[in-house]
Amino acid sequence: MVVYAEDGHEDIPGPHNNFVVVQHSGEFSMYVHIQRETAATVGTVVKAGDQIAQLGNSGQSSEPHLHFAWYQLDAFGRRINRPVIFDGLVTGGASPAPGRAIAGVPIDSLHTRLA
Repeated sequence: MVVYAEDGHEDIPGPHNNFVVVQHSGEFSMYVHIQRETAATVGTVVKAGDQIAQLGNSGQSSEPHLHFAWYQLDAFGRRINRPVIFDGLVTGGASPAPGRAIAGVPIDSLHTRLA
């Protein structure tokens, strides 16, 4: 379920980001620099394969991209980032070699799992 969303900032570089936080059974994923008015709203129930938002250029950004984090909260509410493995990355109809950096290409699909 979407538990926090900040939306409405222009899709241009500036001081504020558009982002969405999704809760997954005690863990959270966060998607940052998304386009304005494309984000799922707080309370939206999402499942694997649902579109949450579209990539954007909001906040301290020079080009459209995505910051992604998967984390838990400790007893004091501090974030503990979790390692993630990206499976099934497809760009331009093909999967890049493992460990190969990609830049400037559209992402057709991407799946994640905890490491």
